Amino acid sequence: LLLEHTHQGEKGMSYISDKEYISTTELEAVVEASADVMFKISETGRILSLRVGRYADPVWNNYDLLGKKVENTFLSQDSVSISKALKNVAEGRSMRQMEYFVQVPNMQKWYEIRMLPGDNQQVLAVFKDITSQKKAQEEKQRTEALFKAIFDNTYHLTALLSPDGIMLQVNKTALSFGGINFEDAQGKPIWEAAWWDVPDNYPMRLRAGIRSAAANNFVRYETQVRGGDGKIYCIDFSLKAINDDDGNVMYLIAEGRDISERKRIEEELARSQKMYRTVAQNIPRGMLLVLNRDMIFTMAEGELLQTLGWTKEQVEGKSLSELSAGLEVYELLHKHYTIGLEGRPSTFEFKSKVRNLYYNVIVQPLVQPNKPVDEVLIIVNDIYDQKKMALQLQENLQELENIVNTLQQKNEQLEQFAYISSHDLQEPLRMVVSYTQLLERKLIHTLDEEAREFMTFATEGAQRMQQIIYDLLLYNELDNTTRQLQTINTNIAVKNVLFKIEGQVLARNAQITTDTLPEIQADPKEFLVLLEHLLSNALKFVAPTVTPHIHISAHDNGNEWIFAVTDNGIGIQINHYERIFKIFQRLHSRNEYTGSGIGLAICKKIVTLHGGNIWVSSSEQASGGSTFYFTLPKP
Repeated sequence: LLLEHTHQGEKGMSYISDKEYISTTELEAVVEASADVMFKISETGRILSLRVGRYADPVWNNYDLLGKKVENTFLSQDSVSISKALKNVAEGRSMRQMEYFVQVPNMQKWYEIRMLPGDNQQVLAVFKDITSQKKAQEEKQRTEALFKAIFDNTYHLTALLSPDGIMLQVNKTALSFGGINFEDAQGKPIWEAAWWDVPDNYPMRLRAGIRSAAANNFVRYETQVRGGDGKIYCIDFSLKAINDDDGNVMYLIAEGRDISERKRIEEELARSQKMYRTVAQNIPRGMLLVLNRDMIFTMAEGELLQTLGWTKEQVEGKSLSELSAGLEVYELLHKHYTIGLEGRPSTFEFKSKVRNLYYNVIVQPLVQPNKPVDEVLIIVNDIYDQKKMALQLQENLQELENIVNTLQQKNEQLEQFAYISSHDLQEPLRMVVSYTQLLERKLIHTLDEEAREFMTFATEGAQRMQQIIYDLLLYNELDNTTRQLQTINTNIAVKNVLFKIEGQVLARNAQITTDTLPEIQADPKEFLVLLEHLLSNALKFVAPTVTPHIHISAHDNGNEWIFAVTDNGIGIQINHYERIFKIFQRLHSRNEYTGSGIGLAICKKIVTLHGGNIWVSSSEQASGGSTFYFTLPKP
């Protein structure tokens, strides 16, 4: 109390003026009317007197404190610091002021202790109850800590500004986003912060916004800021005034929410919708519709709208029942729309009984992760022309199938006729050959030269007929035989064929060579026939004065083998390359070269039925030779 009535002198010394002196009686009256407790304490720390104010905690009166040393009372909880303070004050070294927490049964309070030196090294100590202030201070600190925690840890970019835009506080989220320290931002205008280092007039707009917010207007707009990584981000920015009790603006709260991802999604959605609409607009004879959960059309595009006499403005915003109730297709659409809302796609076709219309309708739910289906996509295509074409195609196919069946029946009849005819012709020919040869042997001494020549012609003619019939049977059987594909060592196969035609080889003194040949998958019997015909032709079609030279080779062509039979024969003109593989197509008379004219046709059919190709390359010069190539696929 005395401290409150002191003044500072010129040299900082305390004094009490005579005019302001308070008498002992007045002082005791003041203490008596207060909530304070006053002690007089001796130089040894003993309590000499005690005055408890009328409004002080009555618990003070429950303890006998007079005559006791401070360290022997409940004040000993902090006796060291109090005792030391009392000693310092008693010795006149300093005036002590401290806060002390008293905790005894029925009383836990904070006191501010003021100590003044008295006479004879005595100390006057006044205990002032500051519990309410301490609680208020603690609540303030707790509130400030809570505000700081919320302010710093909010997900949004937040700053506390003065009304003229000076940054007073900036939360950690904003500092981290901008890559700056608080010291770099505090006390500076917000528009000078690194966030606003962006093109255009964003900082100017910000300053205008601050002026508007300082006039008690709420400001909000989307803008761009620069992050600490140098990238430009889009934020939802707002400014809000904080007012005192009189409505005056004390601070501004600036808040920014990063909406870059949302904007990106919105832009993608806009592009997607534009793409969908563009695609839908260009679907020939089709349209695209979107129905929401309330059965309202939210999108309608496509050429078919115009065909039906609608515009997208007439459809969008209308309900399904408004547009199609009473129409033939309504029930079908409603049924499949309901299926779509359950998350299941469906499709149906609709043919109008009234108009010349035929539609294919696809109903597709628009599914989003972890969300119920809210919209259904309906794709409608006019398929009248396709249906008409399909019907015509079906009729054509039926007609073609009938023709094929007829041809198949005739072919079977021809095959049967050829087979029977061939077999039936074999026996008479054998008899002709046998009896002609028998007559020749029996009458050989009685026949003249001309008669013997006639009999030779008859025998050779019958034998040629036998060979033709044999080759025809073979050619016919190739189509009706089930191939038994086996692994064939073609080196051995060539040796077997050479053994069979050894007589022809020796007769022409031919030289036949081979490379090392591969193993293949083929029908053994047919492969031998193929080789035999090719080698026989190579031996046959050589000038009489030329010794035949034949070489057989093969090389790997990836998924197939290419075989080559090369000779030094008379060659083939290029315009005959295709003709020689047709049945009964001869390039020379029988007097020049014998044969049935079917051999190469048989070769082509064997190779084709094995999935390969056959062709020839030849020189038109005499003895230039030819090379017959054929391929066989690998297994």
